[in-house]
Amino acid sequence: MLVLAFALLVVIPGTVSALSRPAGDVNDNCGVDIMDLAKVGLCYGCGCGQQCWEGCERADVRPDCIISIFDLATVGLGYGGRCRIFGLDFSPYINGQKPPDPVTEAQIRERLGIVAPYAQWVRSYAATNGLERIPYAAKDMGLKVAMGTWIDNVDVTNDQEIANMIAAAGDGMVDIAVVGNEVIQGRFTSKDKLVYNINKVKQELQSRNLSHIPVTTPEAYEFLFRRNASTRKRDKRHDSHKSSYREHERPHPHIAPLLLRITMAAIRRSDGNVFLDTFLTILKLHF
Repeated sequence: MLVLAFALLVVIPGTVSALSRPAGDVNDNCGVDIMDLAKVGLCYGCGCGQQCWEGCERADVRPDCIISIFDLATVGLGYGGRCRIFGLDFSPYINGQKPPDPVTEAQIRERLGIVAPYAQWVRSYAATNGLERIPYAAKDMGLKVAMGTWIDNVDVTNDQEIANMIAAAGDGMVDIAVVGNEVIQGRFTSKDKLVYNINKVKQELQSRNLSHIPVTTPEAYEFLFRRNASTRKRDKRHDSHKSSYREHERPHPHIAPLLLRITMAAIRRSDGNVFLDTFLTILKLHF
């Protein structure tokens, strides 16, 4: 079975749009095509307050209260553009593969090429067995990278995961350093060991003058913010970022069609089924 796991990724506090729209999308169909050029042409010369064709207000893409050659130029320059989801979780495995099977960089690039046109960010889950090459491929495709490390009870593996991420960060391939994946919920290791590895990553980055790279861990809210004796000492640090996220924000109406488009692109390139693992947010914490 082909596995293409992805998710909407919210990684920056504040008012971050889940969808990036192309300039010149006059008809609000999440793409710039001949119909957008036609709409601007039909409305050409129309200004604010004038009786014009229905929907001409959207043709003023500059906007400067007059539909002119500049609006035509904006649509022309954006021709062929499409909406991009803010970010996608990425897994490069194909039929018959599963973690921790090794993955080649060629395979990573082939699979990443499916989702790259639809996203601004990608997030990986691990940094060994070939997955450490995901950031290099993603950067070549113009994507920002939240590079993941898999953290569990095996210290040797954890150390290698972190070493590979630090190396990629040193090469300028990492925009956000992600330590572990739902470690508390999955009970892959203890909370203390998770915090230890987060601090280790921060120290390694700082020692290389890379402290500008944010360090984060993804976790389900109910596990991360559960108040009990083992987490009470860290609650204040958790709460400092809790208010930055809108837990119940409605997805943009164009997101579902985009996910379907990505799914169909994956199916066309495979002879198996596609497994979609969709989440709404990845929580960003600074420990």
